[in-house]
Amino acid sequence: MKTDTNLRIIFVLMMAILLAVAACGGNDPVEQATDSNDEVTNQPETAEITETDEDSEEPEVEPEAEPEQEQETVEEVVEDEDVAEEPETVAEETDQTDDDLYEELDVATAVPTIFSDPNEVRGTAFFGETLWAATLGGMVAWDLQTGAPTVYTTLDGLPHIGAHAVTVCNIPEPTLIAATTHGLATYDSASDRWLDGAYLLDTSEGTVGPSIFNGTARISDVVCDQENGRLIMAYNDVTVLDLTDGVVTSYTRNNDGLAWGAVEDIEVIGSDIWVASGFKGVSVIHSDGSVTVHNIETGFPADKVHDIEVEANGTIYMAADEGLVVLNTDGSTQLITQDDAPNMPAGAIYSLEYFAGQGILWLGMTNALCPMDIAGTFECTAVMQREEGMPEGRVYGLHATPDRTLYYHTLNNGVARFNPFTQEDGRWTNYMAPALILSNFVSALAQDDAYYVWIAGDGFVRRSDPNGQVAEEVLGFFGDNALLAHGNGGGMWSLGDRTLFYLEPWQEESMRWNKEDGLRDAHQGGLALDDQFRVWVGSEGGVSIFDRSTFSTVDTSQGYPDARTHALLWDGTTMWAGTHAGLVRLTDSSAELVLAEDALGNDPAVRAMAFGEDGRIILAGNFGLATFDGQTATLLNEDVKFVTVAVAPNGDIFAGSVSSGTAGLYHFDGSTWTHFTTRDGLPSNSVRTVLVSVTGEVWVGMGDTNLGGGVYFMRHAPQN
Repeated sequence: MKTDTNLRIIFVLMMAILLAVAACGGNDPVEQATDSNDEVTNQPETAEITETDEDSEEPEVEPEAEPEQEQETVEEVVEDEDVAEEPETVAEETDQTDDDLYEELDVATAVPTIFSDPNEVRGTAFFGETLWAATLGGMVAWDLQTGAPTVYTTLDGLPHIGAHAVTVCNIPEPTLIAATTHGLATYDSASDRWLDGAYLLDTSEGTVGPSIFNGTARISDVVCDQENGRLIMAYNDVTVLDLTDGVVTSYTRNNDGLAWGAVEDIEVIGSDIWVASGFKGVSVIHSDGSVTVHNIETGFPADKVHDIEVEANGTIYMAADEGLVVLNTDGSTQLITQDDAPNMPAGAIYSLEYFAGQGILWLGMTNALCPMDIAGTFECTAVMQREEGMPEGRVYGLHATPDRTLYYHTLNNGVARFNPFTQEDGRWTNYMAPALILSNFVSALAQDDAYYVWIAGDGFVRRSDPNGQVAEEVLGFFGDNALLAHGNGGGMWSLGDRTLFYLEPWQEESMRWNKEDGLRDAHQGGLALDDQFRVWVGSEGGVSIFDRSTFSTVDTSQGYPDARTHALLWDGTTMWAGTHAGLVRLTDSSAELVLAEDALGNDPAVRAMAFGEDGRIILAGNFGLATFDGQTATLLNEDVKFVTVAVAPNGDIFAGSVSSGTAGLYHFDGSTWTHFTTRDGLPSNSVRTVLVSVTGEVWVGMGDTNLGGGVYFMRHAPQN
């Protein structure tokens, strides 16, 4: 192991100063150094600075496979290009304390801002000259002339920030319709806002269920069948709205014999509705309401069908994991694989787009496109893979315009445009909207000594200035639902993908430890530091304690409950663990369950903890919200299952819930509870983490996998 490079530089500088002072015949250099160190760092006096003391300040890191170089002079070390420097902090060096910076937030007048990732694209459509993208971070309008995006969120009228599909339909005027996690929404160009779908659909009273348009129903796809006067939605399993009389009809797997409940694509062929399940073949809903299933069980050549496209002559093509399925007009089928088209890229086919009049069917695969000649040889006329401007990932959606321009999207990397009239270099353009976060599932928030806010989520950790204006991606691999704990020295500890990370944004690589290093199998199990800067990591049935060199364990053999750990909190003398069995008091070698069913009710799971204004601990969990004075728990709220809690210096409590019916953000001012949801502008109701910053502003992280989310930032209102 070796200590951090910056510490070695500081050590060399201090020794040079001490030797210079000694050479000049000054006072005792060791005494001067001790006094200076005490004044600057405010550390307790010690006899000497040992390597162990340095290790307690910074984590150790495994040595890289490179020879050590002698440091002949201080100047050579400082000028070495490989030495990483810590960036300047946001906070100016003043005598101000955190208490001086704090200002009570007036929740009623707070100015909200939403940070999302608008590059998680799920569908596209043209409306006029604008390319609209439905994303899990909102609806995005791309001006293709300037390349500038406009992002619309719940602050712009969307019922939920997660949008899954978009279409244009005449009802009776051309209207842009989005399918969201909370129903349909329609775009009003006059106000430049989104409205609940029910406001513009003139339907018979009582025939359209409110959950479809402005409730909590997730609609994953929407298709306008203008010729037959229908709006078709992937909801419960397939729902059809008759645009003439407002009658809603649902077709389900259980009641009507659909092949599967999930829907990946809807295609209207004549009056029939073809539904690709992505898992169990294709269902065809006929005009009389009967259903025909095509899958391997019925002799069809494929099950995992993702997309459907029809040629002008009536031939139907289907993109599948197994290959390209061709359903001829005489009812016969073909399965085109690499054996039939040797130059076709390997792997599943996820999307199709037919170029009428050219005999070309575009196939979208993983990191590849194949324009296939379906008029003759069923071979790719070209193979496009990882060209400059092509976004990485599975090609989930293809969209062609009359001028033969092709657009496609992946799940995480925006929209790409292919211009066939441009030379090979530069024929691809990737439209990516600026984003503070890199996924719309946010699981942890923390603030460091320099007042930077760290944001962790599904596969990412980023570091932002206090206003969310400047973002830095922190290197490292992070799995689902990363956790954060503020480390000393300006870094941050993170737990993700069953790996413990120490992150420093000015370092090129993060340090990491996992099961092979002695870490228990930890997954979303809580993370905290004690006053010795040891890192405590929660897991199922115990915790790991990391002293920067080795791991020790407290588990069920020492009194820890056989239950999952949700949260850890250091109160200055004791480490507390919130577990599914209740609250646990920890030492280095023992555990005691101090609050369980007798104190917290039948569901005593403690999911989050925070310090209250009076020093008591605020417990959040399945039982609601409670205060704990070290001996007794007092319930504050028994109506909501909370998963996160934060307390402002004035005692205001902010807590979040993800439970159906009660999900959202809660604010308690000491006497009144206020509940905030998507109807109040939250991007999602699944609130998973809350941070009250040193300035009193509130950051809220939220989201659900594949449903949308982000960060809701409540700022102080401008002073008049």
